[in-house]
Amino acid sequence: MKKIIPLLLASSALGLSGCGGGGSSETTTGGGSSGSVAGLDMPVTLSVVTPKETASAAGREVMGLKANYKAVMAALTDPGTDYTKDPVNTHVFDKSVESLSTVNMILCVMDQTRAADMVNKGAYIALVNNAKCETGKNQSSSGQSGQSSGGQTVSYEKWTINSTRTDSSAPMIVKIWVPKEQKSGNTKAAGGGPGGGPNPMDEKQILVETTVTEAISAANPFGKFTLNFKGVVDGSVFNAPAGSEVAVMKGALFTVSNTAGKPEFKFIDVAGAAMGGNNAGMDFSREESSHVLLDDANGNTGQAMTHSAESFSYNDPSDNPDAGVITKSNSDTFAVAFNSANFLRQSDSSNSGTNTQETACTSRTDFNTNVWRYNLYHAADGQFNGKTVTAGQRVELDSGFPFTYNGKYGHVGYWGVWYEGGNLPDNTPIKQVDFSTGTSTDYTVHVAAGKLIRRVATSELLSQFQGMEFNYWGPHPVYTTYSGQWHVSYDGSNFKIVDRFEWGNSGPVSYTTIDINNTPTNTADDVAAAATITLTDGQSLGLWSDSLGGNINYVHKASTPTLERTVTLYSQDFVKPNDSTLTSGSTLYCYQHCLKGGLIQADITSASTEANLFYAEVGFDWTSNTQTGTPHQYTASISNGKLLLMDGSAVVSVDGLDLSKFGNTWGGMQTGQMLTTALPTSTPPWNAYQADVSYQWETGSNDWSHMVTVQKVSDSSYASFDKPLEFNYTHSTANDANGDTAFNGKKFRLNYGGPGELWGFPWTESVDGRWHASVTLADKISLTAGANSFIIKGMEKEQTMKDQALSACAALSVTGLGTTLPLPTASEIGTVSFSLSDKPSVTAAPAVIEGELQ
Repeated sequence: MKKIIPLLLASSALGLSGCGGGGSSETTTGGGSSGSVAGLDMPVTLSVVTPKETASAAGREVMGLKANYKAVMAALTDPGTDYTKDPVNTHVFDKSVESLSTVNMILCVMDQTRAADMVNKGAYIALVNNAKCETGKNQSSSGQSGQSSGGQTVSYEKWTINSTRTDSSAPMIVKIWVPKEQKSGNTKAAGGGPGGGPNPMDEKQILVETTVTEAISAANPFGKFTLNFKGVVDGSVFNAPAGSEVAVMKGALFTVSNTAGKPEFKFIDVAGAAMGGNNAGMDFSREESSHVLLDDANGNTGQAMTHSAESFSYNDPSDNPDAGVITKSNSDTFAVAFNSANFLRQSDSSNSGTNTQETACTSRTDFNTNVWRYNLYHAADGQFNGKTVTAGQRVELDSGFPFTYNGKYGHVGYWGVWYEGGNLPDNTPIKQVDFSTGTSTDYTVHVAAGKLIRRVATSELLSQFQGMEFNYWGPHPVYTTYSGQWHVSYDGSNFKIVDRFEWGNSGPVSYTTIDINNTPTNTADDVAAAATITLTDGQSLGLWSDSLGGNINYVHKASTPTLERTVTLYSQDFVKPNDSTLTSGSTLYCYQHCLKGGLIQADITSASTEANLFYAEVGFDWTSNTQTGTPHQYTASISNGKLLLMDGSAVVSVDGLDLSKFGNTWGGMQTGQMLTTALPTSTPPWNAYQADVSYQWETGSNDWSHMVTVQKVSDSSYASFDKPLEFNYTHSTANDANGDTAFNGKKFRLNYGGPGELWGFPWTESVDGRWHASVTLADKISLTAGANSFIIKGMEKEQTMKDQALSACAALSVTGLGTTLPLPTASEIGTVSFSLSDKPSVTAAPAVIEGELQ
């Protein structure tokens, strides 16, 4: 149940992240003067344990440098460069303080509001990107090839904020109104209302009120503040009067003053049935609480108590047809104490009635580090994307721009479009807004019912990938009637199946056996999944690897020496209507998986299998070395700002069609690889997948299956956005922040989409259910793309303490902490002094976007 319930509060935590203030219902256009009254800064993170930079990491030299060494070293030490000035957020994670993940999510998103900088400037809008504050979740791509080309589409929440302070000795009061979380597709949060009705958590809006009386300082790292929040829904959900507000969750985060002047804070939140009253009938309950006391401002020693409890009721006949409503619950209570050397943790846990206790000791000087976000910086003075750059300057990409339409805000970029009002129809007029100057530019949005993806091949030596794991879908090489998804590795001579896997809610689940007789209750006839894949001369093997950018193709050539064999990797981009290499009327030849054009829902209903929606595939007669059948010909049509794939006069599209009868959960379809020049008839049709350049059409009902372009009204030019930088990177232990040897010599295809957005490493789940990248790069290593070299720096870091013998914590004790450090209760949650109806009407453009003042 831990996989489900935290998601219910993750969105509520987003609302917490703002400071609160304001509350007038009058209309304001923003602006105003703050005079000489300054705002008060709050902490960005709250850690029980102070993070420490290891000596080796702090003194690390620049790794893999190919630019001017002196220039780079100057940039890394010059206090005026972006590399030096950009702040790094580091916190220490331990399962005993997991409830503080919610706290740090709150503070991270709050930091994006810039409430301290907007004091007395009137109510304003901040566009907040929650994804930048998420940690512990699986951020890897799906690994399921053939599903979607969807990427890093920017999505914002529009918060209304008012930050006030009457004078320099008064508290800063911040009020925030957070709108209902937007859901996409068929996403539905778990948990329902009383009597099994709609889930109120899907409808909640969040109100946050923060009072700050002292800013953070070296002497007081937490400052002094009180933050109260609540999630509210319309009373009609609970059969209360419409228009009334009913709270479905509430909480508080606040510092505590003590006689010794030590840093101290408490956190409490409750949701669902734990709220009592109208919520008592809800089928989930959650409570989190923490109490932390540090002995000094540096956090060298301290104590903490934390608690979390949750329960969830559901009716699942597939689990147990006779069980009726099933309730699962768990709770964890931790007492911790630490000094400068070690950390003592004592736990008391219950999982649906099974109780466990544990005492453990970890090191405060020996950490593993995970990095959630990296920035890139230019390694030398020069030119980048037509602009002059200097060593140490942050790498900026033109990845998109904000816009307004119909009084709402959105963002369009390389990956697509986000709009707070939902999907934008074709030919929507929008205004690109320069919020700093107030000027705007008119554009027209064009939305195509699919997108054309160009794939460009590069060859690499297969030997470089020995021991790496790939994904493969197809028949088992021994039990050929059994098809499935397999983990495959190359041992230097052959590809071998390691195990079988299936995709679960939290990622791939591996199995070492195959149930070839389909008898789930009888494991006696299961056989081992491991086997060698034997390939004949000229036979190809299609694989998938997240770390290498997706599809990989290997063609077996028996006569080629083992060390000279190659595999083909691919990079891809989206073909725009103004593409110089593909014009309107161009023919695309499709050999396999050729989707029919003009499909309607009746075609889906009448189809017995998904194959009925595709044309017959071209085969190959090995006796005569001739293709059997002819490739299907499509035409690229470019008009009215859209590029479409045409099947005769019909568009190839499944946009708006329900494909669920085929078990299609992502709502889209793709063609096979297509070519602009037909293959010789003496060539096997699957050679289309080995072409240096090929094209694939993707269509579906989701936003990411549509090609969105924006065309300037004044001159009909198309807005151009930078494709993410791409790096072929070979990892080494010397470049690893933890000195890990597991991926030494392994190759990865990395992409960088702008500050904080580096991806390409596979993700792995730890024993405590948290996800992190399998590789953690050290600061100061070099990455090269074309003629440009860059230096990397981790911006969001999480340290985990390594296990120690229990005797190492002999000087620490948690005895009696439950009494001396009592956990907060719901009675300590303060009142939010305003309601939804008090939200100011702000007509001015957003004053803050992702924490950047406009």
